[in-house]
Amino acid sequence: MEQMKRLLDYHSLKENKRNDCVEQDGISCSNCNGRLFNNKISCEEKGKTLQFSCNGYSFYKIKLDDNDRYSFLKDIKRCDFIIISEELTKIALWVELKKGGEEGINDALEQLGNSIIMFGRNIQNKYAAIVCSRFPKSGSSTTLYKEKCKKKYDTLLFIETRLLNLKYNPNDNTISKT
Repeated sequence: MEQMKRLLDYHSLKENKRNDCVEQDGISCSNCNGRLFNNKISCEEKGKTLQFSCNGYSFYKIKLDDNDRYSFLKDIKRCDFIIISEELTKIALWVELKKGGEEGINDALEQLGNSIIMFGRNIQNKYAAIVCSRFPKSGSSTTLYKEKCKKKYDTLLFIETRLLNLKYNPNDNTISKT
């Protein structure tokens, strides 16, 4: 939790309690960083998109893969985004937007794993998402990746091509597909 607080405080991001940079439909833009949202969060990169519905609860969106902003992490392979509850210990979603294929997915898992190890120490419920340009929607290969993520990082993994829609379920503090 201390590392996450330092990350948020690094550029005084925690002072920005509400987002003033939203698209017309109320979804966060991809450039918003370290802001608090309670509607929808969008993470986009080169045709891959993750949409996250906050269901009225407050979440930070942090673009972690930003060498200009977080130069102290430049030598560490890390995921693109972290979406984390305002309390910083309740629930988090690590997001990697990737090209695809076997090599791309393995690289994405390494980046997610490094980020989870670095910032996920005291988080109750951990989730990860890979949105890639090409990958089978189901089958044994996706199952193996999900099992590996659960066993190695105690994290539930979602994998999808092009677009992944997720939502926060406040009743049981979980994240699921919509």
